[in-house]
Amino acid sequence: MSWHPGRVSRMNSPRRRGTLRGALMNISTTPRMGRGPDSYGNQMFLHEQFLTPSPDEEIIQRRSSRLGNKTPADVTQRLVFDDNEVVTDTPPKTPKMSPRKRLVLTPTKSNPNSPAKCIACTPKRQRMIRKKRGIPLTTELSGLSKDQVVFLLGTIVSSHPELEEEVRDLLPAPDLRPLEENLRYLRKNIYKAIPDRKFGSMSRDSPSFKRVKTHLETFKRTLTDQGKELLHAQQWEASIDYSLLAWKYVSELPDWDYESHKQIKIQCYKNMAAQCMSALKKSTLEKEYYHSIKPKIESASKIYAEIGLCLPQIDKILETLQ
Repeated sequence: MSWHPGRVSRMNSPRRRGTLRGALMNISTTPRMGRGPDSYGNQMFLHEQFLTPSPDEEIIQRRSSRLGNKTPADVTQRLVFDDNEVVTDTPPKTPKMSPRKRLVLTPTKSNPNSPAKCIACTPKRQRMIRKKRGIPLTTELSGLSKDQVVFLLGTIVSSHPELEEEVRDLLPAPDLRPLEENLRYLRKNIYKAIPDRKFGSMSRDSPSFKRVKTHLETFKRTLTDQGKELLHAQQWEASIDYSLLAWKYVSELPDWDYESHKQIKIQCYKNMAAQCMSALKKSTLEKEYYHSIKPKIESASKIYAEIGLCLPQIDKILETLQ
């Protein structure tokens, strides 16, 4: 809008100034709704309109005022000095399932003699439950380990010393069939791991030995551990029989092309010969038994001469028994 010099003269004219002055006087003297005629009340009315808090601010103010009204005594009353109890402000949750579903899922009363309940029972309670079921004693003993059976017999003999002699008379000789079965199974694994050549013969070279080495070491470890268990149990006759029995399976192991690969088989021979010698030195068996094992040891010494050292020990024992 362009400026014109005539406009200033019209605005500054006496008529124009009187009109503006009258309008301002009417505004100052007009009463406000609910307010007095003073200008201070008008200003307060405008401030209250513009400073009215929003709904979110009202919620925050109410929450802060509610928390501020709590005294320390009210807070300390909510503390529970119990490790097993936790107090929270949230109410307990109600199940979200329908009544019909809750009725279906309601657990029924289980039988107190069920296996699940027996696990949490005391040993005395378990014995009472087994008696009520009528389980045979032999059936229960078959589920125990060797250490459990040894502990059970030791406890019975300690409580009733008069039974010790009777238990000794009833003790059978160790059964070597499971030990022989283990050796047979491990020997089978050794031959299964040996790769075959084109024409059906098994290789005895270095690559074949590397494939079989793990099985050979397992065989040697099992062979030695089973013999140590018999010696630890002081079963001298069973130890000698086991040495001669294992000698046969050791002789059936593969013969490798290189001398370094034959060390596992040689070590098995030495372990069995040492076990047989140890059992002979500590044994006090019948004379007929020593006569029966002497030909077997002579035959075994033809396979590997290490066990031949047991023959002088047998002759020495036979001289003392004459």
